[in-house]
Amino acid sequence: GQVRLLSAAELDDYRLDFRKQGRVGSGKCDIGPARGQRVLGALYEISRDALLQLDRIEGRGYQRVRVTVVEWPAGRVCDAWTYRARSVASDASLQPMAWYRDLVLAGARYHQLPDDYTAGLAEIRTRADTHFLRNRYASSLPERRLRRTGIRGIVNSVTRCPR
Repeated sequence: GQVRLLSAAELDDYRLDFRKQGRVGSGKCDIGPARGQRVLGALYEISRDALLQLDRIEGRGYQRVRVTVVEWPAGRVCDAWTYRARSVASDASLQPMAWYRDLVLAGARYHQLPDDYTAGLAEIRTRADTHFLRNRYASSLPERRLRRTGIRGIVNSVTRCPR
């Protein structure tokens, strides 16, 4: 299905964390309500087929939810879809693998999110990935993905923002 980058976007009164349990027990991106905080990411317009494919990729540990975001720099308010960890797959004690945090950080830099936000991402505590091949492959992902197609952001849209 088709995917088109629209802009960066802000989701107010939410926080980004890594509570979603991955297959090997590491933390994956999640968002949760948090008054006064914000999650920044990329806003995409995607076809229904692409959305269904993304649902399969994200898997049963996530649920797709509707949120309201503000598109940057235009300031337009948009309805968008994003993913939140299901409670059975959520654990506040988890930490992401270093390469996974770096992939999120590469996406933030690619989408030119504010320096204070990317600095906060860089400070997120991580755990080492002791699987040599996965670590080696994953460590090269940010550069490879950015060259090839750009990077999927935190916020994914299937509804159009008013133009």
